[in-house]
Amino acid sequence: LYQVKSREAIYAAMRRGIRKMALILPTGTGKTFTAVQTIKDLGRVLWITHTQELLSQSAKALSAEAGCSVGLIKADIFDINHNIVMASAQTLHNRLHKLSPDEFDVVVEDECDLFGSVSFKKSHDYFNAKLTLGLTATYYRNDNMDMSDLYEEVAYEYGLKAAIDDGWLAKPIVVKLKTTTNLDDVHTLAGEFNQKELTEKINTPSRNFQVANAYLEHGEGRQFIVFCCDIQHTIDMCEPFNEKGVKCRRISQK
Repeated sequence: LYQVKSREAIYAAMRRGIRKMALILPTGTGKTFTAVQTIKDLGRVLWITHTQELLSQSAKALSAEAGCSVGLIKADIFDINHNIVMASAQTLHNRLHKLSPDEFDVVVEDECDLFGSVSFKKSHDYFNAKLTLGLTATYYRNDNMDMSDLYEEVAYEYGLKAAIDDGWLAKPIVVKLKTTTNLDDVHTLAGEFNQKELTEKINTPSRNFQVANAYLEHGEGRQFIVFCCDIQHTIDMCEPFNEKGVKCRRISQK
């Protein structure tokens, strides 16, 4: 029902002349599926995302949901002869001169809270699409930039509590692990921490062992996943778990 409501809200906003709008859905409630079902009949689509991993994942999902082939703009690939084109945001801002501002009818900006950065906003401002749709679960930025500078309005928001109450998401059980790590002097760019500085702060033997001990205290015997900040962190994080007899393997994708 919330997916139907979101589509209706987006169409209603378009009828009112709103061209740049945001759709806020919690992680796990199908932002990609909802967006594809909304825009697949609106003409040519440019779908912009910010990581190679998301680019590949979204391309597969879009191809399956929309039932068509998907073009790519990334690295040395510039394949735009498709109804839907996926683009890496980092690559796109250097390729805009190869595209007409009127090239696409719809521009979808995945993780749209990132589009306040200089390179991302260049693409955001370039196209004259009849619909620019920002997707996110977190409609805010750490640098306090007003998101209304990017989007005219939030077309639809499905709250986390509503998703839990409706049975689409499980109610989380949260345990806060206190450490001595201080991130105050870690720089940010476009709302994201500097990865090198962040790694130096959080990838320490003592902190990694604290994480392993917390798992043994609160979740021993259950499947688990630890999100790390880079490949080296995944390698180092496995060590305390394996030392404590907990089978642990790392997964990474370059």
